[in-house]
Amino acid sequence: MRITTAWLDTRKLPKNRQAASYDVSVDGRRGLIVRVEPTGTISLRMRYTAPGRAKRRWLVFGEYGPGALSLAEAYDLHHEAIRQLAQKLDPIEERIKRRAVAEAERREYESADTVASIVQQFVHRKLRGERWDSEMGTWVRDPNTRIKARERPELAENALKTNLVEAELDGVQVGSLKARDITRRQIVRLLTAIVDRGSPVMANRFHALLVQLFKWAVSQDLVPASPVVGIDRPGGRETPRDRTLTRDEIHAFWTKLDSAKMRDPTRLALKLLLVTGQRSGELLGARWDDFNVKKKLWTIPPDLIKTSHKKDRPESHIVPLSPLAIELPPCVTVVVASIPL
Repeated sequence: MRITTAWLDTRKLPKNRQAASYDVSVDGRRGLIVRVEPTGTISLRMRYTAPGRAKRRWLVFGEYGPGALSLAEAYDLHHEAIRQLAQKLDPIEERIKRRAVAEAERREYESADTVASIVQQFVHRKLRGERWDSEMGTWVRDPNTRIKARERPELAENALKTNLVEAELDGVQVGSLKARDITRRQIVRLLTAIVDRGSPVMANRFHALLVQLFKWAVSQDLVPASPVVGIDRPGGRETPRDRTLTRDEIHAFWTKLDSAKMRDPTRLALKLLLVTGQRSGELLGARWDDFNVKKKLWTIPPDLIKTSHKKDRPESHIVPLSPLAIELPPCVTVVVASIPL
């Protein structure tokens, strides 16, 4: 049967939840099978005979769905398995080997207790509430954790990688240094560099993130003490912004965006921010389903709203889309991807 994403999203489920699962073979993909469970779970797997084996084996690629395996990814995995079979290799055995290597690398990485290592653990264990799954060879959400995953953890992760792990001091990348050996003076130099490039507010935000990082590292006995203790906010006191753009400035900003050296999605995002008056975080976290072009409305869900006047019963925020916003190129699906504004 010819399988498409549309078919998978509207698959016909058994009416009886106690019924047995059923398999559908994918046309043109040797051995590729779609399995539909009575519960509605759908997975993609491959049935094959390995070299030197008489009995057929099942290679499970994963569960299909949002945030899980896509059809395109399953096709890539299937292609790789076919290539391995052509080389007289067993795909399951090769997967076991890759996972073993990944696990060994992870253990070596964590045992080193470098700055890069504690950042990785902090992001996954603290910000995302994940644990390392040695069988799958990847980080997965821990169903037993009491840690609430941080909203948009990728923003904190990018800040730590850019301003800490990938930063250089005296010709040495900070991420490669032993976390226990990081000094207060080195932290001050990193924060001062951000202030000196004209970003005092960002320096304050990064300072707060470092406080969280090293406080967690101390609690996990990864470092003996936090090197951030005693360091004041480098950007000083922040004052609310009351600066507004003049009519001429708005015109110059809009017209010069078309020739500015930046990615098209970033250019479009800046235009949408200007014509809608919303925060960048709300736009970066938006989904295509949040936009109703026909009704000219953008619905911002409560979890993306920075503040709410009804904290006990947070509500979605409805943003009317002006004709100018509607006339922008139909690239909203690109805009809502990760865009470094």
